[in-house]
Amino acid sequence: MSRYAERAGNTARLISVNLGLAIDIHDSLEQEWDPIVRVTGDLELFRSLYDSVTRENVINFMVLDHNNSNSIISCVNKARENASSIREIISSEMWLLINRFYHRLNSEEAKKKLLDNPGKFCEVAKVQSLLFHGSGYVTISHGEAWHFSELGKQMERADNTSRTLDVKYYTLLPKAELVGTSIDNMQWISLLKSSDALETYKAKHQQISIENVLNFLILDNQFPRSIIYCIKRADESLHCISNSPSGTYNNETEKKMGRLLSDLRFISVEEIIQHGMHEYLNRFQSYINEIGNCIYDDYFSYQVGGKSLRDFDDI
Repeated sequence: MSRYAERAGNTARLISVNLGLAIDIHDSLEQEWDPIVRVTGDLELFRSLYDSVTRENVINFMVLDHNNSNSIISCVNKARENASSIREIISSEMWLLINRFYHRLNSEEAKKKLLDNPGKFCEVAKVQSLLFHGSGYVTISHGEAWHFSELGKQMERADNTSRTLDVKYYTLLPKAELVGTSIDNMQWISLLKSSDALETYKAKHQQISIENVLNFLILDNQFPRSIIYCIKRADESLHCISNSPSGTYNNETEKKMGRLLSDLRFISVEEIIQHGMHEYLNRFQSYINEIGNCIYDDYFSYQVGGKSLRDFDDI
């Protein structure tokens, strides 16, 4: 439930960043909107459903298309379905928020509002996601259930920050000579805005530079949407669930999370740039997916003859 609710807001953020990044640096619409579908990993599905990469097609695919399991409407529907199954655990405020958001997205006027003003529509989606998580923070006990929710939210948030940065990589890829220009700076500003990070960034840094932005969004220990901050919080929730001391591990999930956190603590921005920002982010996203699979195997799957039910998917 928590991951779906966070993903809905984060998909809105990805659309928002692309609305800001599409500032006349490319000649073709495909080059403007292809990156946002590519970084979600849904490009193949998109091409099977739509004949061209246009702003309207991409936004519809990522917001209201039920065929896309990662669209905002699909995520909210799944979050509501999961919330309905645990009504005795979540608060009435949480249920009211996710239920209201569900009915708004599934209304006849939703598509019209989206086409009329996609920027405003995405802002509303981001606020709804924030309200949902905020209500959970103040209305339910911070026990095991809450820590599972927090774990999912933080992993999803870290993954989204990496994908938002990847949009910048794919957008600049066709014209690398734009690096360091005023257009490049405007893109970084738009990217920071999409992560609600611009004001906080300016309080710490005087100038926009790739080194400063990467350090802020990946390695800043205090900004709530930085990758290291999210992974640190996810690691803390894991240890609260298992009651194992910090810095140790009792299962594969804790081992992989600890290894990822250690890597983030000891890597530098210079090393990330040297090895390639896209390559580093791509490895990070793959590792997050591995941890997600481990969480399922360690905490939720039934074991049959020493094997997880995941091993019997083809039967």
